[in-house]
Amino acid sequence: MYVVKHIKQLAGDSMIYGISGIAARAIGIFLIPLYTRVFTPGDYGIMSLIVALMGLVGMFVVLGLDNAAARWFYDTDDIDHRRVTICSWFWCQLVVSTVFATALIAFATPISALLCGSPEYANLIRLAAFAIPLNAIGRVLGNWLRYQRRAWSAVTFTTIQTLLNIGLIVLFVLVWRRGLSGVYTAQLIAAS
Repeated sequence: MYVVKHIKQLAGDSMIYGISGIAARAIGIFLIPLYTRVFTPGDYGIMSLIVALMGLVGMFVVLGLDNAAARWFYDTDDIDHRRVTICSWFWCQLVVSTVFATALIAFATPISALLCGSPEYANLIRLAAFAIPLNAIGRVLGNWLRYQRRAWSAVTFTTIQTLLNIGLIVLFVLVWRRGLSGVYTAQLIAAS
């Protein structure tokens, strides 16, 4: 009886986590018409290149620590050991992502020239790079809530972060007309 109850609880939590991921992506779809209406195809292409670069860097700086932390977190019931696991992951993640962000910021001009064909997009790369350590912090917090099986807290955190990001992008791009820099400024503010 206990096993059945536990499986139902886990299945319910998994569904909640899945709903938050789907909602975040569905809400993100609403940005596509905004981008295509406001930006030229060239701007949209530059934005896509920078997003792809930051996505690659973001995947690398994780170092697989999200999975390793989950393994060590569930390996014990000792609260102090679990806290050490999460703190170790957090600090390692923060240091590695800060090193990579610093390198991207320092070499933004040649990266822009290589990636985008012009050094004029270096400031966009810098803005996007500033968000890397902040996104790492958010990733650790979100996963920590999941590890504790606090489904509603994790969903609330993810949803608020997504809605804030979208709201700020609309504000910076549509209302204040900040262009591509508005997209990355909004993302930076939402991540912090």
